Amino acid sequence: MQKIVSILLILSAVNSYSQNLFRFIGKGRRLKVERRIVTRVQYHALARRILQSQTLTVTRPVTVRPPSRLVGPTNYLRGVSTRLKGRPGWERIGQSGGYNGAHHIVTRAVIKQISGKSGEILSNAPAVFHPLHNNPNFEYMFHDHKRQLQIYENSGVEGVIIDFFDRANAVSKRLGLPLYNDEVIKQALLEGELWAKHWGLKWN
Repeated sequence: MQKIVSILLILSAVNSYSQNLFRFIGKGRRLKVERRIVTRVQYHALARRILQSQTLTVTRPVTVRPPSRLVGPTNYLRGVSTRLKGRPGWERIGQSGGYNGAHHIVTRAVIKQISGKSGEILSNAPAVFHPLHNNPNFEYMFHDHKRQLQIYENSGVEGVIIDFFDRANAVSKRLGLPLYNDEVIKQALLEGELWAKHWGLKWN
């Protein structure tokens, strides 16, 4: 614990940024996921708002949030899904014909093109789970790089995020799949704003 606190203090001192400081405590029915955000001073209030809804606690065999209700950086979602895989509601995480893992809302190809970077910018990018992710019949919804680039030019990362949820919910409603609610969409926008402004991307 002392080491974790020291790392956080050091990161704060150098005015650094991370949306991916998290740890997993316990296992089984007592699993708890804690997430902390260290960020630039001007975004502290935004980070606190994000953090408030990013603590996931499992006290029963039923998870607090189903996959469609969880949003966060890609590496965070991957860590959660690894530990909750097989729990009620999480049986199909990472499986073909299931959720197929975390989906970058702004695609990896678009992120690399608009930023010229990879690595940490990709692992910190806002992501969600969706049961049609990587389904070849819905490639247009998840990996339409040309569409995302056009939206980015006009409306920034905010526009790309809003467009994704509009399209995903329209398809999910038609097929009777879980919808992203307003809380998840708001959370993704907060994550996206913090991420975009840190990396110098156009927000809106």
